[in-house]
Amino acid sequence: MNMPLERLLIETRRVHQAFDEAAGAGCTTLGLTTQECALLALLGRERQPVDVDSLARTALVPRSQMLETLRRLQVRGCVDLQSPDMVTGHPAASLSAAGRDLLRRHESRDRALMQRLAGAVDADALQATFATLRNVRRLLQREGAAIGE
Repeated sequence: MNMPLERLLIETRRVHQAFDEAAGAGCTTLGLTTQECALLALLGRERQPVDVDSLARTALVPRSQMLETLRRLQVRGCVDLQSPDMVTGHPAASLSAAGRDLLRRHESRDRALMQRLAGAVDADALQATFATLRNVRRLLQREGAAIGE
């Protein structure tokens, strides 16, 4: 692999990992695990209650793990679990008002982190890196499409 490109991709992974760790620390300050934060964010994008199987498929976790996390959040008053569906036999979940408030606080911390980072990075260098990464992504997508042909 081209060494500068390889280093860029490796560093991009490291940045993503570091951001995840920082976001995880933000979850901890709210008394949540990273799984619980991720589930709140997932439920926050939904307008209607979502069945547990769909949530588990979306989050790529076993249904039992999803139910366990939902029940922990339900005990805290962050999630409303509805009665099991007659067809699937599984409950559906939605955010409660307390869950929405907690999600807003978490998102606010993420935005504040992004603003602090943006203020510490050269805007022109950031734009150039963004353009480079976008071009690499497009090339990879074309290569993937070409391989599939």
